[in-house]
Amino acid sequence: MRDTPDSPEFDDQYRDEQLRHFFGDAVIGAVVIDLDDTFHRVNRSFCRMLGYEEDELIGKSPLLFTHSEDTALTTGAIASINRNNQDSFQIEKRYLTKDNRIVWAHVSATAVRSAVGELLYYVSQIEDITERKRVEAALQESEARLARTIAGSSDGL
Repeated sequence: MRDTPDSPEFDDQYRDEQLRHFFGDAVIGAVVIDLDDTFHRVNRSFCRMLGYEEDELIGKSPLLFTHSEDTALTTGAIASINRNNQDSFQIEKRYLTKDNRIVWAHVSATAVRSAVGELLYYVSQIEDITERKRVEAALQESEARLARTIAGSSDGL
């Protein structure tokens, strides 16, 4: 017997398919992280961002791909969810790609809990903000040059 649009089985299949597309086809990175701090699932956008294949990431800690200067920030944000029973956090951090480039990312992570509040896993959305960071740094350098020029000018403006 075939599932019809008004059957519960159809709803379950439709929902599963929609979730697969939502996660897998997202234009930004999306990951599921288990309580043992390892990637359980990663989408294509996240893999492209870091230059790894899915099987190279699954089962590994996100900290292995986190810039060393951002490790404490990352572990602190995760600890705040565990310690303070928070639901989510947002941070900007750097990842290291497979070819050792630095990728800046805006990470939005959410704790997924059971009906009784037990932490089950984390889901994160990761947006590549490398270009934005590059433009911000160039603007700051330009402003600093202008300030030095003005400060060094004997005539003033």
